[in-house]
Amino acid sequence: MAWAGFDQDDRLVVVDADEMSGIDTMVRFALSGPTADVDTALESAEFSAPLEPDVEVFQTPLAGVDLDALLDRRAGRDTWVNSEGQTVNRIVVRGGLDDGAELVHVWAFTT
Repeated sequence: MAWAGFDQDDRLVVVDADEMSGIDTMVRFALSGPTADVDTALESAEFSAPLEPDVEVFQTPLAGVDLDALLDRRAGRDTWVNSEGQTVNRIVVRGGLDDGAELVHVWAFTT
């Protein structure tokens, strides 16, 4: 997650995460927690794109994460340069869960 600009925060639960590497690298992870903590995670990661309700995401989510079930689902894309000097493309989907928490799913990749 740090490779993509997100710090492991004890206030957020890591729902799942994986990484695929070859010529390019892709990291996927999903975090859940209170709205304020999700806000903080996105701000700390310097995620700069506005999250909009009608942004389509074509990447496959992590197993067990149902993006269609999210309440008030919003998404956005940005680019960010990590500490290794790599430009990382990031896609974020955020929405509410039935229990009142929020979920944020991140895809981060080089091309």
